[in-house]
Amino acid sequence: GGGLLIDLYAGVGTHGIALREGFGRVLCIEGVRGAVADARASLTSGRVDNVEALASPLRRALQKYVESPLSVELLEHKYKDGGSVIVDVKDDKIVFKSK
Repeated sequence: GGGLLIDLYAGVGTHGIALREGFGRVLCIEGVRGAVADARASLTSGRVDNVEALASPLRRALQKYVESPLSVELLEHKYKDGGSVIVDVKDDKIVFKSK
């Protein structure tokens, strides 16, 4: 498969691991470090190479992957005032489009 799956509140990665074959890359984001350690152990023992478990509070992950890149585009005046922006995924990258 192709594309990017972002599994928020991923826990030990059960859903991301189960769905991995339909995607090129899976990011499992979880705020509980113990759950992330368990997910990473599962990924290592199962030799899963397209899934990454990240220990990050959801707020921080959204800032890194959505808010910060979108802020740059807004400062570059890529969108009309008062318009809407759609967050999407294309070629395993988060992209922004005008609505």
